[in-house]
Amino acid sequence: MEEFILYVDDKLELDEEQLEGYFEDPIMLERDFNLTPNCAFATIIPQIYELSWTTSLPHLINELRKGL
Repeated sequence: MEEFILYVDDKLELDEEQLEGYFEDPIMLERDFNLTPNCAFATIIPQIYELSWTTSLPHLINELRKGL
């Protein structure tokens, strides 16, 4: 998950700490994906997301949910 967070931090205008906080938060992951932090990488499907570099965290989460 760390590699994904660093990649997103580099490509988008999102803060690394904000991303880490979300993907390490069991309540948020349970609510949005029915997952635990240990399974959070299951939300990532390579090569299917088209995002603007100004994408917000809520928009990123919505796009990840669409891919599942």
